[in-house]
Parts: sequence; C-alpha cells; structure tokens
Amino acid sequence: SDWVRASQVIARALREVGIDASVKLFDFGAWFQKVQKGEFDLSIGWSFEGPTPYEFYKWLMSSDTVMPEGETSHGNWHRFASADADAALSAFEVAADPDEQRRLSDEMQRTFVQEVPAIPLYPNPSWAEYNTSRFVGFPSADNPYADPSPNKFDRGEVLLVLTHLKPRQE
Repeated sequence: SDWVRASQVIARALREVGIDASVKLFDFGAWFQKVQKGEFDLSIGWSFEGPTPYEFYKWLMSSDTVMPEGETSHGNWHRFASADADAALSAFEVAADPDEQRRLSDEMQRTFVQEVPAIPLYPNPSWAEYNTSRFVGFPSADNPYADPSPNKFDRGEVLLVLTHLKPRQE
C-alpha cells in the first residue's frame, strides 16, 4: 500500500542519518490495537478533520485526549499534550466570531509548528463507495455537500448524508 511504501522511504531516510529504523508490518487489527494503546515508536496514521481546524488540533495536542500508555486512545495515539494548545482550544470552543476563531486557529497552528507533535506527510484523502441503484443523493464532485466517507461518525456528516438520500424513482 502507499502507507507501507511511505514507511519504507521514511525508514531508509532515518537510516541514512544514523537512526536505526525498520518497518514492521501488522494486519490492520493488530496495528490499530497497538497504536490505540501507544505501543509503538513511530507509526503512520491519519488525523481527525472537520469544518474548522479545531478537531485536527484537538486530537493531536489536547490534554483532554491523552490516555495513559496501555489504555485505548481514540485519536491522540502519540499521547501529546500542550498547555498552549489547551488554552487556544478552550477559547475556540466558546468563540462565535469567525475572526476570533481564525486568530485562535493561527495560535494552534503556531503551537503545532513549534512543538511538532506529528509530521503531516500528505493530504488525507476521503475514500467512499456507494451504489445508486436504489438510492440517490450521495455527495459527488458536482454536489460535494459532505464528506462521502461513511466512517466519519464523529462529525455528524453521516446524518447529513442520510437526510439527502432519496429512493431512486423508477
């Protein structure tokens, strides 16, 4: 997969600068259990996303999402927390003004860049597959009203998609 290839490239680059690195492959279930419990040195994964930067930064830098190693974490697998990020995230939660949200997002971005809790490798694509033989109204390139991926349960987009679906008229 592209993730395996990226892991191999990263391990080779680390070895070139003197860091002993190798790739260990696991089936998805075993890998997912290990990352959720914090049982890894380095791993490739994904990040949370949403209509604002809040979800991305919350699950990468908030002390509210840190679980002790060995306990299951639903997103902050690297168990990183930042007091600066916590302050900006808390303020963002109650900020209604878009300009204030933008300013707080900029603060979170600065913290992310300075503290480097994770290294983004590439944009997170959204995969989806659907069948229109019985229902129509799915998100599409012509009507991208929501992320079409059905595994984004944390964002409410599944409900949005369900409210747009209509039985196909024969």
